[in-house]
Amino acid sequence: MRIAIDIGGVIFQSKRLAGEDIPELVAYTQEALTELVNAGHELWILSFCNPRATDSVRMALRYYELHDWIPEARWLFVSAPTLKGPTMKAHGLTHLIDDNAENVARICAEGLSASLFDRANGGWLSVLRWAKGIPYS
Repeated sequence: MRIAIDIGGVIFQSKRLAGEDIPELVAYTQEALTELVNAGHELWILSFCNPRATDSVRMALRYYELHDWIPEARWLFVSAPTLKGPTMKAHGLTHLIDDNAENVARICAEGLSASLFDRANGGWLSVLRWAKGIPYS
């Protein structure tokens, strides 16, 4: 499966980067990415990002060496959340993991697959259960 992953609230705890600060990772991010890659999934980053902040976001992703799981050629940034669906279709991505319910609903309405990432309801552990075929909750 070709899985697109949002950044703010899914990979990074913060939705916004504050200046030069490196945001904290959501718990179990690196372990979950390892497990998803080892299970044969192709991972992509797909995130709404202000063009002025893209360099800071890339720097933070590099700081945590996320390119080890998701090559930089697969880091996609869109200028509006409504562009996630068309971008997924253009790149043949099959599933989105996003912490915004509106984005998930929009992606599903566009005929694609998406899961709501909820840190309070399992976060990455729920994603891994879903990836193993256990219904996503």
